[in-house]
Amino acid sequence: MPIALYGSEIWGPTSNYSHKDWHKHPLEALHVEFCRSILYVHRNTPNNACRAELGRVPLNLIIKKRVLKFWIHLNSSSEDSLHYKALQTQKMSTKKSHLCVMVSDLTNKALNINKLEKNGRIKEIMNEEKETYIQHWKEQTKEQSRLQCYLKLNREYGLADYLVSVKNITQTFTDKIQTE
Repeated sequence: MPIALYGSEIWGPTSNYSHKDWHKHPLEALHVEFCRSILYVHRNTPNNACRAELGRVPLNLIIKKRVLKFWIHLNSSSEDSLHYKALQTQKMSTKKSHLCVMVSDLTNKALNINKLEKNGRIKEIMNEEKETYIQHWKEQTKEQSRLQCYLKLNREYGLADYLVSVKNITQTFTDKIQTE
């Protein structure tokens, strides 16, 4: 993830996509393939189930968090710095930058968000975003006929217990090879 999201504070706002379109982004396709390889499931396994079993949220949410932290960094910089002046120019511009638009959308306010605290407000915003995504996930999962059994198991969105209950990983692979 650190390599895939390198510089996402800059390019992330330009690829701002909703929960309905998150799966179309190439980065999310890579993320889902990685989840499938961890779970060792077939390529046709629904993305919803793979991500839910591992408790992974779309990378879009992580990018949004990084953008908010970057915004705080820019706002708290010295007033003499070039990046602070550039941000102030973007705020006053009639044509808002992607960064300003994303931060404004996330905070549901005008761009006067100097009270955006490092941890408290960002955590609150990201919890709201995660809840919105999980609600979308539940609705989308109900519509997929292949996941009816999965839903009958009353699975919640989070890391599945069976994935952390195995203590000796080499024994699991040895048992798997012997059964095949």
